[in-house]
Amino acid sequence: MVPVSLGKLIKKRAFAPILLRLVSDLKSSIVIEDNEGKLLMATDGAERLTWYPVSVAGEVIGRVNGTEKVAAIASLLSSMAESEVEKRALVSETLNKYKEVTLLYDMVEKVSSCLDTKEVARLVIEEARKVI
Repeated sequence: MVPVSLGKLIKKRAFAPILLRLVSDLKSSIVIEDNEGKLLMATDGAERLTWYPVSVAGEVIGRVNGTEKVAAIASLLSSMAESEVEKRALVSETLNKYKEVTLLYDMVEKVSSCLDTKEVARLVIEEARKVI
């Protein structure tokens, strides 16, 4: 699994305004850090109260600090990170299927132009070796 960057996640064009609005509506100070302690976001007057982990598949990728109100933001960030991991898995699976279909298409194209059975067998083995 390719790790999800919490920094990139909170800076996404579609998500950043939502996060800022939530922080504003909560009227609570907040600090967001990645798993290495790098500051990603903080509000004025942010106090270090309680840390809430942001995790994906049991792996902590960051944390949110603030009052218990910000626990919801930590949960939201965890959910968004899980969605990102799922999206990446789907992209990877789609790419693999595309490669398989392309291989089959290429093989059919070569086989259809060949009438000799020995030549067909050779072409199929040749294409299979490329994959293996």
